[in-house]
Amino acid sequence: MALRKIRFTSWQAVFNLKTLAFLVISCLFTAINAQAQVQDSIYHKPSLNNGMPPGQGEVPVIIREPEKQVKAPETKEEVKTKTKEYKEPVPFKHRLFTGGGFGLSFGNFTNVQLAPVLGYKITDWFAGGFGLTYIYIGDSFSSENFLGKKVFLQGKIYKGVFAHLEYERFSSFQEKYSVDATLGGAGYRQMLSDKVGLDLMLLLNLNQNPHSAYSSSLIRRFGIYIQL
Repeated sequence: MALRKIRFTSWQAVFNLKTLAFLVISCLFTAINAQAQVQDSIYHKPSLNNGMPPGQGEVPVIIREPEKQVKAPETKEEVKTKTKEYKEPVPFKHRLFTGGGFGLSFGNFTNVQLAPVLGYKITDWFAGGFGLTYIYIGDSFSSENFLGKKVFLQGKIYKGVFAHLEYERFSSFQEKYSVDATLGGAGYRQMLSDKVGLDLMLLLNLNQNPHSAYSSSLIRRFGIYIQL
């Protein structure tokens, strides 16, 4: 019995060793197989193609016409500047003007005045000319007629305002004598169109005397201006 018991124990030990060895081998095989699967699952970067790239056709060259720059419209200041820099010369006939003054008053004296003129614009602000003046002065007792020749100058002050200076020499039809008159003052011209305007002048007779053709030293004169 003792011998059988020893043999059974020996056989059992051998069985246990074989079982242990089988388990160890199975674990090793499983580990090796798992490692192989992990290596196969690692991403491998594809190798680059180091060869020459395929030939490309020539790129077409597109030629475009340069864009035209649109010039901005000129401002009023630029137009005025250009106008000041250059002005076409005004023809002689367009510098001539005519017209004249007239007056009519009633009272103790009847006073009628007609004064046609012909002038020339020397510049845009300065003019001169000559003319005639007819004056009739009369009352219930007597009357007198004067005819005068004059020269005058006018200078533009601001817009329609101008200064006026004239010298006249009158001859009396009845008494056969002559008398001078120097008038100075200012006036205003209101243009009705490009060539026609109305004048209103307030003048002072600088050498008023009893023989003067003017009944008062302060003279109010209305007139018309016509550019030829």
